[in-house]
Amino acid sequence: MSKAERKTKVDHHHDLPIYRQCEVLSISRSSAYRSPAGVSIEELDLMRKLDELHLCYPFKGSRHLRDELWDAHGLQVNRKRVQRLMQLMGIQALSPGAKTTRPNPQHKIYPYLLRGLEIDRANHEKIPLSEVARAHKLLESSEVMGRLVLQP
Repeated sequence: MSKAERKTKVDHHHDLPIYRQCEVLSISRSSAYRSPAGVSIEELDLMRKLDELHLCYPFKGSRHLRDELWDAHGLQVNRKRVQRLMQLMGIQALSPGAKTTRPNPQHKIYPYLLRGLEIDRANHEKIPLSEVARAHKLLESSEVMGRLVLQP
C-alpha cells in the first residue's frame, strides 16, 4: 500500500487515537493532521509561462528558463523553484547524452598478452617492443622539453 493510500485510511472520528493509527499505518502524525496545500494561482500562472517557454525553447534548462522569465515577463524567480515546477510538470531540457563510453570503430583493440601469466620472480615479465618504442619516444620528448626549458 502506498503512502498516499495509507494517509487516506486515517479516520479522525474513530475510537482509536490518531497517533496510534499513524503508528499502525507507519506514517508521520503531522501528515495526518494537516492536508497538503494546493497550488496557488500565482504558481499556476508561473507554470503556464514556464510551459510556454519550454515549448518555444525545449533545449533550455532551469537556468535559461529562469533568465527567460526575467527577460520576457519581468518575473524574478529562484532557479530552485523553476526546477521544482519543471519536475512537477514533468518537463526537462532536451540535451544530448554523454558519448564518452562509445569507442571509435577505427581504433584498434590490442589484447593483453600477459593475462593469466603469474609473475613470481624478478625479470620474469618480458616488455613488448611497442612499450620500449613508446618509452624511447617519451625520453626523446622529455630531452627536447628539458633543452627548451634550460635554454636562456
